[in-house]
Amino acid sequence: MLATTPTVSSAADTQYYAGIECHPERGNQVTQFLWRENRLDDNGNTTAIVRCPVIKDEEGATDGANSLVRVRVQTVGQTVSCRAFSFDKFGTTTNMDTSTFTAPASPANGEIEIQGVNISTADGYYVIRCPLLPKAGICSYYGVEEN
Repeated sequence: MLATTPTVSSAADTQYYAGIECHPERGNQVTQFLWRENRLDDNGNTTAIVRCPVIKDEEGATDGANSLVRVRVQTVGQTVSCRAFSFDKFGTTTNMDTSTFTAPASPANGEIEIQGVNISTADGYYVIRCPLLPKAGICSYYGVEEN
């Protein structure tokens, strides 16, 4: 009879999401958005904030997570800034960091890499928050937890 012992992996755990997983921060802004081709677009004339959940599935991990948001911006020079948060189980912020993308062309796809969320709690969760300019959109995003 053979006995096997589980081994602990030190690989990163990455969770990928389509932009349609994000939602408006304010319920009265839901009509301002279009969910199309797995992307969330701000179809209004004003900046609106969206929140994008990230699953925390490494229960014991307390080192936080890195995130990346892929955006589409319609006008050269427009900047999209996103902030990643780590929360404890009661919704208290444990850590956060912000990063930006400025469109070099019109339209432009870009990536916002957020590396500074380095504290979390074993039973907490993550959220990415992005104010979207008119006609800007979130194509996809991901979070990476270190095991």
